[in-house]
Amino acid sequence: MDEITQSIRELYEEFPYPAGAPAIRVASDARLLMSYGSNPRTQEGPIKVLDAGCGRGVGLIANAITQPDVEFYGIDINRIAIAEIKDKVNTLGLDNVTVREVNLMTLEGLDIPEGGFDVIFSSGVLHHLSDPVQGLEKLRSVLAPHGVISLMVYATFGRQPLYRLIEATKLLIPDTASTRERIPHTRQLADFFNDGPFKGTPWEFVAQSNDTEFVDLCLNPNETSYSVESMWNLLTEADMHFLRWAVPSQWSIDQLPEGELRTRAQALSEYDQYRVIEQATWNRSLELIVGHAHNAPRPPLTEAELESTAFAVNPEVTFDINTRSLRTGKRIESISYTLGAVPDPVYSKSEAHANALMLLWDQTQAFTGDSFINFLEQDGVSNQDAKSILKEFTAEGLLYRPHTCDV
Repeated sequence: MDEITQSIRELYEEFPYPAGAPAIRVASDARLLMSYGSNPRTQEGPIKVLDAGCGRGVGLIANAITQPDVEFYGIDINRIAIAEIKDKVNTLGLDNVTVREVNLMTLEGLDIPEGGFDVIFSSGVLHHLSDPVQGLEKLRSVLAPHGVISLMVYATFGRQPLYRLIEATKLLIPDTASTRERIPHTRQLADFFNDGPFKGTPWEFVAQSNDTEFVDLCLNPNETSYSVESMWNLLTEADMHFLRWAVPSQWSIDQLPEGELRTRAQALSEYDQYRVIEQATWNRSLELIVGHAHNAPRPPLTEAELESTAFAVNPEVTFDINTRSLRTGKRIESISYTLGAVPDPVYSKSEAHANALMLLWDQTQAFTGDSFINFLEQDGVSNQDAKSILKEFTAEGLLYRPHTCDV
């Protein structure tokens, strides 16, 4: 184990991260993630997912609970966290989780399934490695040809105020002192920053965060952040391919004011559009889905494919149905849905939309486009309007297209 990796292990064994109960994260459903790539699975059997750097298992445990037919493998160098996860798995009676101490820089000791892993999670890990390119190449080497990686790394521009705190800390409080000795002084400095570089930014919470989170944010011994440009370079070096952002709306130029400014942005390449958005917003991390260089993004749905295609409700969608109690029963006042990390709900725009949302609210299985269209037609919706609603729901992310083998 190299010196940097050893220092990272020591830090996280002293301050096990992250704290908290199991939580469902964005871009964590295996079937949804695989649907973003053009290449489908070719092997039968359970989907196999690797959580590379699972920490205390906050995401790993939640995924195992909500996706019981998927096999999850968690690896980390934090021996305390691994032992903790094993206890949780036994307590919860989960039989679809395996955890092991493995160094991401080598992957020695990792049991690789035949054909590779279908999905790999790497959230908040790659940027702490001594060599991120080598780490990503290692993950690529155990990824199935159709597989995808859900990747999160720190964003350089979105974290600039925090990096000013870190640099000031290095000058004022030498790292020859222990981490625990540095915490109170760094907190005091962070509190001072609330009237300076942190003011009006998403970083005003830093001084009030618990010790575990504070250390991870401010006192980590090794960290590499990424811009859009450097991330694209990293993917090229590791022979990987960008498929999409985990939350595309966070990187959309539709955030820009309407008019000539947005028109100018629309004339740019997608890559340059992303570069504009990273300068204009507070994206504190880059969360993206990547695959092998030969696994291109899924092509858009064509009109000819609409009826025969299998659809499923996006597992990141939550529905909200508002009702009124009447003497004769319940009356539905409105129905809306919220997609993952997007804060604003989408309300039904018409009776046809409302009926379609009610159908999807109770839908747990995949269905074909023609069955959806037929349902709306029975409610008096025209064939063309029903198709338009189906296309709209798919474009907005309410519905996704699982590959045939994953239906």
